[in-house]
Amino acid sequence: MGSFDPQQLRREPLKRGPSIDHLEYVDVTPIIGREYSTARLKDMLNAPNAEEQLRDLAITICERGVVFFRAPQDDLSIEEQKRITDLLGKLTGRPPENGLHGKQCPLEGHTRMWLTSTRR
Repeated sequence: MGSFDPQQLRREPLKRGPSIDHLEYVDVTPIIGREYSTARLKDMLNAPNAEEQLRDLAITICERGVVFFRAPQDDLSIEEQKRITDLLGKLTGRPPENGLHGKQCPLEGHTRMWLTSTRR
């Protein structure tokens, strides 16, 4: 067996850029939570710099623990929701073999999605 160097797993923390600094927000507490009062995920997804904005959002979620969107998000299709979820992971270094996989639920007649490291 080859040798394994644990240092290979270490990397610098991701740093948030300024791409979402224009969005109105309130930090819910000094330590955890951020509330975006008017931000819309669909606008982020369709922006010319969508990947940059979603990456910065993912980093913000990691830094703040949780974010809230107060503006209605009900205009997002299921496919757009899946795309956002997938991009949040891909753009922040999720291993390529991990991802969003679905399985048909025969009794319920719809597909359930989950994040896993393997396809089921």
